Amino acid sequence: MAPVVRNLFKTDSILVELKFKPWPHYLLLTALLLSFGLVGPYLDQAELWHDEVWSLWVARGTLTETVSRVAADVHPPLYFLGLHVWVRLVGESVFGLRLPSVFFGLVGISATYRLGRVLFDRRTGLAAALLLGTHSFLLYYMGEARMYSLLLALAVLSTWAYGWWLEGGKGGRLEGWKVGGLEGWRIGGLEGWRRVGLEGWKSGRLREFFHFSFLIFHFRLESWQVNWIRSGVYGLTIAALPLTHYYGALIPLGHGLHLAMSRPRRLGAWLGPVGVGGLLYLPWFGAWLNQVQMHPGGPLALPQATSWDTISWLLFVLSGGAGWWLLSPLLLGGALPRLKRTWRPVLLLALWLLLTPLVVLALNTWLAPLYQLRYLIAILPAVALLIAYALRWVWWQPLMLILLALFVYTNIDSYNRLWPPRSPWQADVVRAVLAARQPEDLSLVKIVRPYSMEAYYDRKLGLRNTSTLDLSQRFYRPAETAELIERLPPAPSIWVMMPNNIGETWQAVAQLDRGRHIGYRASTGYMLFYRFDRGESDSLTFYFGDKLRYRGAPFFYRAAQPGESICLELEWLALVDLEATYSYGVHLVNGGNAVVAQHDEGLASAVAGERHPLSPCLSLPLDLAAGDYYLHLAVYTWADGRRLPVVEGDSARVSWGDALIIGAVTVPE
Repeated sequence: MAPVVRNLFKTDSILVELKFKPWPHYLLLTALLLSFGLVGPYLDQAELWHDEVWSLWVARGTLTETVSRVAADVHPPLYFLGLHVWVRLVGESVFGLRLPSVFFGLVGISATYRLGRVLFDRRTGLAAALLLGTHSFLLYYMGEARMYSLLLALAVLSTWAYGWWLEGGKGGRLEGWKVGGLEGWRIGGLEGWRRVGLEGWKSGRLREFFHFSFLIFHFRLESWQVNWIRSGVYGLTIAALPLTHYYGALIPLGHGLHLAMSRPRRLGAWLGPVGVGGLLYLPWFGAWLNQVQMHPGGPLALPQATSWDTISWLLFVLSGGAGWWLLSPLLLGGALPRLKRTWRPVLLLALWLLLTPLVVLALNTWLAPLYQLRYLIAILPAVALLIAYALRWVWWQPLMLILLALFVYTNIDSYNRLWPPRSPWQADVVRAVLAARQPEDLSLVKIVRPYSMEAYYDRKLGLRNTSTLDLSQRFYRPAETAELIERLPPAPSIWVMMPNNIGETWQAVAQLDRGRHIGYRASTGYMLFYRFDRGESDSLTFYFGDKLRYRGAPFFYRAAQPGESICLELEWLALVDLEATYSYGVHLVNGGNAVVAQHDEGLASAVAGERHPLSPCLSLPLDLAAGDYYLHLAVYTWADGRRLPVVEGDSARVSWGDALIIGAVTVPE
């Protein structure tokens, strides 16, 4: 039976035959350049989102702060420790912050080629690298300053190290010169250097000359020493996976299952590298236990139920949008008949592909909401390798190339269909705001969290100056905000540079709008930039997408008692003909944005220009605690709950998120 992985010391390089086949390397380089070309130009064009800014905040602290900040969250530290070093070397630019993710993605693609080559052959490895390098799942997270492309790369490297360790039980010694980082075990001494280096130079093969002309040291290793090295390398990858993402621990678990099913006699030896990995992971084990206790409900992301819709979407994303057509090579070639000879590597890939989603979806059903699509990115190379293996044995080679080209095209074409569009990086908007501000202009600025988007803009571009009223120290109660706005000095212009998702912003803007007009409006992400000048002309005008115009007071403030009903007078103006597919909701939320009372109702159909007066009432719970609450107004499609965006302004539409904050309610002590 074929071994799981071929002997990695076998090579057709000039060290054995003085013969070099450059075409596989050129094709691999083409795949890498294609992948970088698809993601590289957009690295500094998309705005950082919350998780990326959090990554930067974690990395920009001291080493102790980085570790403590990660320990207080839900992730392990390896990626953030690397980013900590990287930020100190290159700074905090958007391009530089995302560049490590691109590098890890390219490493994962290269390692997938190598793994496909040693499991099967060169053609399989090249096809897998091309499929993986154009896959929209990987491309999306190569452009994000998070740990997911590193997790993918480590999954491939760990599986390669598993095969290398598995081949180490055959005995034999290793002796020779270590040359340029490759295996020079068949040629030793200066004669080997002369023959390889000079002949490579004479033949014009610069690659051979530079790879093999630098002799580092001579080594002689017995078989037990080589096996220890293999175990150490494999154990290092075992530890690195869960130190990057906790689901990474399922990759070596798949290796153990593969070993039990294919070579059960080696299970005892497998405990050696597992022990090495466990020892390396041990310093973080206490922090992991503490994270579990602090976050018993799982990650902080929105939960996704284990349902057929979730599973079918996962399968569709893994297929790159090709769906079941991705299985067509199995029906057009000899991959299935060859399983008798290749069942061990195919079993390894199948376990790699299936184990992580099965375990995670099961835990998601019976334990806690632990499933997020991006957490499963480590299984993507297994998909690419299995499809490449099926393509390799399509009977007619031109048909194989056509199918490969179609799959690559589908991968690239599916990017905009499968992944949410990124907001553009709008540093020019902030620069325009800073240029428009006059020294005598008063500015209200609030940096809610040090790891927020507005904090990044503040550090990079400097929002605060000597005329800034900084509200960042704490949250202001509605009565305090009202008093603060009333007591502002009579400046010719007052700027509001605050997030659109907090009640203080809506209250401040509404109060300033009553006595001034809007001289400038802009937004970046969820950060608003409004200038209110003296005089009354332009005022706030809110829309829900291009469907409805909101006609009503932008903000009110009142006190209420538990059990009391709050009734509102709302009015809509239909901008287009509307079918009865929309609903609206008035939600009373606490400081943590948790809904404590609500009124949801369907919107009737309407023709363009028709007005809709509404009078919703919601009852406050009898046990409602004393404190401050805000009323959110949203319009959504009742079928899927997708909200219409809230925009402001008649000509220059400015994004205000997906809900109007129309008022504040205080429940007294």
